[in-house]
Amino acid sequence: MRLKLVFSFILIFWAMLLVRIYYLSIKSNEYYEEIAEQNVVKSELIAPVRGQILDTKGTPLAINRLGFSIWLAPHLKMGSELEEEISVLTEIFSELNATQIKKDYQKQNSPYNQNFIKVVDFLDYNETVKH
Repeated sequence: MRLKLVFSFILIFWAMLLVRIYYLSIKSNEYYEEIAEQNVVKSELIAPVRGQILDTKGTPLAINRLGFSIWLAPHLKMGSELEEEISVLTEIFSELNATQIKKDYQKQNSPYNQNFIKVVDFLDYNETVKH
């Protein structure tokens, strides 16, 4: 009698556990998938809270400018891949200098570098958004 009671409690526990696993993994899949997709990429423009920093004569020492920098993946093939990336950049942003970008990339690229390489330091936000 006791053995049947213990066995039935264990059986009920496992059945409840399986029902919960089924509910979380199959029935709630769309809900949790949507939450996960929302957590992947969030972009938010936050305006800086400080103003300009001026010296005693009123000349700006630090100015808040909203903008972007451009980084390229390391280990691009010097002929085709790098030239293609640079040509896309110069088509979009005509003010960029292709030879300077290539020179900066080659200077920082090495077999030991696994980080992205900064090729353009600053693009003004207002000019970039127009493109």
